[in-house]
Amino acid sequence: MRMITIGMLACAAIFSVCVSADDRGLIQNGRVTNMTLKDSDWRQAAKWIEGAGVGNDLSDGVTLEAGDFRIKARLRMLKQSGNATSFFLGLNHFGFEGARDTMFLSGPFFGGVKLLGPAEQVVPRGEWIDFEMVCKAGVIRFLMNNKEQARAMHAGPFERIGFRPWRATMQVQQFSVRSKLVKITPLLSRVYTIPTLHLSAQKYRQVIVDREKGQYLGHPTTVLLGDGKTMLIVYPKGHGKGGIVYKRITDGG
Repeated sequence: MRMITIGMLACAAIFSVCVSADDRGLIQNGRVTNMTLKDSDWRQAAKWIEGAGVGNDLSDGVTLEAGDFRIKARLRMLKQSGNATSFFLGLNHFGFEGARDTMFLSGPFFGGVKLLGPAEQVVPRGEWIDFEMVCKAGVIRFLMNNKEQARAMHAGPFERIGFRPWRATMQVQQFSVRSKLVKITPLLSRVYTIPTLHLSAQKYRQVIVDREKGQYLGHPTTVLLGDGKTMLIVYPKGHGKGGIVYKRITDGG
């Protein structure tokens, strides 16, 4: 297994906060014990917590303060191949399996996307796995079933942590955090009047730009020109890499 060491940058949270406990068991023996599922589509099953789909994160809205910490979880993934399931720290991800059937790191802390090796050798299909993330003296280690898969250096807190099922179904039996935790409190009131939209379920607002069998196509970036009709679109033929596709339309999108 190839080991990757990456330098991390500090990041500042733009939230007001209040300090909470140092040791927190979020899910124990398949039951929610110290978090809430009310803002997600995760559900309580017989012996685990289960969630699936894009935009359905399992998170308790806390920040990991700078310093040593340990995160432990026991989980299983269904429909695992190429599912992009990950553990996230803000905008950064430790991916259990990506589009190329490899584990991966992604995000600004890691300098983009880093492939770690074949996922099936480390994350057996349909089996329970033990995930652990340990930070000591500024060195973060990612472990799967007690074997180190990657490590990184960091210098700062991590905004919002949790699991992202994406294209898979994820089942979690244990999830605990030992750290100095800070609860995130948005600066904006819950009664603010700026309209918001959750687009993932609004199919009528979505447009298929391209589709190619067997090929991962990256997220499209668009710009609408001043005439209000001409739109330029670019996206990679790959996950953060590969040839760039450029398209131009004149119907306003």
